[in-house]
Amino acid sequence: MLTSLEIKNFRMLEQFTVPKLGRVNLIVGRNNSGKSSVLEALRIYAGNAQRELLQRLAFAHNERGLDGAASETLNEPRPFAAFFSGRDFGQEQTKTIAIGD
Repeated sequence: MLTSLEIKNFRMLEQFTVPKLGRVNLIVGRNNSGKSSVLEALRIYAGNAQRELLQRLAFAHNERGLDGAASETLNEPRPFAAFFSGRDFGQEQTKTIAIGD
């Protein structure tokens, strides 16, 4: 069981921290504030970021380059870049992406 949660640079969440989690936690917020992104990040964490899970999540959002075709996703230089909108993935990239406790 997670006792805390930190999500960095995932979708629209630059820095999301919950220092203490309980047995039951309530996530509330306005539309398009990142609630679903928190749940997706937890799903990725629980699924050990397996490629098949990432592909299913991307496909559910109709994200570019991830239609489930293995040849297309394997040849894509950064097939899951859509998860990290607004991020610069050039050689100067210094931000890391982190999900976990």
